[in-house]
Amino acid sequence: MVWLVALVPIALRKLSEWQVTASVARFRRQRRVMSKTLPYPPQLVGVRPLPEPRRGAGPAQSARMQRQMRERSARLMARRRRVLARLAGSLVVTLVLGAVPPLRFLWDVSLASFFLTSGYVALLVRLQQVRAAEAAEHERAEKVVPIDVRHRQAEASMPVVSSRHVATLAPTRPAYVLVDVPG
Repeated sequence: MVWLVALVPIALRKLSEWQVTASVARFRRQRRVMSKTLPYPPQLVGVRPLPEPRRGAGPAQSARMQRQMRERSARLMARRRRVLARLAGSLVVTLVLGAVPPLRFLWDVSLASFFLTSGYVALLVRLQQVRAAEAAEHERAEKVVPIDVRHRQAEASMPVVSSRHVATLAPTRPAYVLVDVPG
């Protein structure tokens, strides 16, 4: 109980410090994503960009890359399971052997092993949260269309008759624009 009373405030303070730094990191990541989606310098109105060649690998290379990523992920998960099993095993062994009177010092080792195991579990939980956040960010980046791109698409698709009765393209505003609210 004394250890809990002493360590819980420290852990809470560290957690609040981490949340501040995570907030700053989240802001920087969002700013980086926004800088990539907005073109610089802005394109001129009425000027269509040249079509860009298709980027990315062919289907065979893409499938091979996906397979390699799955294999790498499986190896990483297996390694993490082995480390967690070893930490938990050391905790159990030192607890059981610490019950023998001449080996009571192993309870101190089991306490250190407990903290290492709980720290590793916390790290694994955090890594899972980061992976989920990155997957959500990736999905969002694929699905959200920047407003300026939607505006240019609307401009390009609206013909207007000029004074000479020839259809030309003129800048127009879309009837509505989907806006993504950060946060």
